[in-house]
Amino acid sequence: QIVPKEGEELPTLPKDVTFAIDASSSIIQRKLDQTVRGVQRTIQGLREEDRFNIVIFRDTPTLFQPDLIPASPQNKAAAANFLKGTQSRGETDVYEGIRPVINQTPRKGVPGIIFVISDGKPTTGIRDGRTLINALTDENASKYSIYAFSGGRTVNQHLLDLLAYRNKGESDVVPQVDDMNRLLPDFFSRLSDPILVDCAADYGRINDAGVYPKQIPDFYRGQVVTVY
Repeated sequence: QIVPKEGEELPTLPKDVTFAIDASSSIIQRKLDQTVRGVQRTIQGLREEDRFNIVIFRDTPTLFQPDLIPASPQNKAAAANFLKGTQSRGETDVYEGIRPVINQTPRKGVPGIIFVISDGKPTTGIRDGRTLINALTDENASKYSIYAFSGGRTVNQHLLDLLAYRNKGESDVVPQVDDMNRLLPDFFSRLSDPILVDCAADYGRINDAGVYPKQIPDFYRGQVVTVY
């Protein structure tokens, strides 16, 4: 387990965050409403030096902005307006929902985060879980950390867990849909204070074939990085 030394004051880095929201018909409207409210609250908590974007995906993705924008009060208000009235409809293409984000590049020395809120059940495009995870991980090439969040009991948690794990992130599925609005910002708050990115490890003469994770995650204040 790796943590900063006791008493060390490391400066907080800005972050680049894209919220990828599944708004397909497999997400019931009540669940989508909870997601939207949770994302709106999370965006309000971003600092002005942070940048953010939103992509709503169904069978095709809809981006809030062509690229990441500063988390200014005006842009936060525009984002809230963009999310207002989002309706559940259409098919689910998880690959095409995340791919446009991966093709962009975060700032150098700044953590790039893709925060996916989905049930992890693609109904069109790449539907096989292994193929989907491998394709997104290969295209990502560790540029972004992928964190996944969902709620309820009709979630492919296996896909969300492995997609996040393969891309320097974590996932969380809360049992009750009605708790998503409250717990989504809580989960994201763990990423509020980045302190170290683009890490690599040298294990010397140790055979690293059995070392996991293969890519060292970024470090956030108050969080422990565990290497097995």
